[in-house]
Amino acid sequence: AYDNKPSIQSTAAMFLASGAFSQAQPFSVWIVGNFVLTGVTIADFAGGGSVTGNSNGVNLNMGSNFFDPVNPASPSVILVIANGASSYVGVNDWAASGGTTSNAGAGSLTGGLSIFANQGGTGGGVGKCLEILGVPRAATAGDRTAMASYVLTRYGKTIT
Repeated sequence: AYDNKPSIQSTAAMFLASGAFSQAQPFSVWIVGNFVLTGVTIADFAGGGSVTGNSNGVNLNMGSNFFDPVNPASPSVILVIANGASSYVGVNDWAASGGTTSNAGAGSLTGGLSIFANQGGTGGGVGKCLEILGVPRAATAGDRTAMASYVLTRYGKTIT
């Protein structure tokens, strides 16, 4: 558990992978957890991209890389929007403004989703994942407002 909430924990040797599914861009994923960023995988979109972290911040790669230069506090809520040239990464600052928009590439999720490692089990991250939520579209302002309210209610975390 993390903060009295159920969580999936990794010490770099464990990861969680979903069954196979596909999702073309645009899509949005919120990842709630406590992540230790040491150049490792936070989430892997099999066949088309990843969310990684290192000392530069949080990176989205759907064929091209770009960073939001913010290292997550604990706990963190990372929002990634895979939407080609309008892709986005935000860490705890995605409700109204903040985060980084850039071209992440055109990759699509074609084999499933894994947390703390890629689908092959390498690139293991360290931390705890409390929740993963996704929508098959670019998150709207209404989606962001609703999710910020949910995160505040569920985890006591204020998103700006």
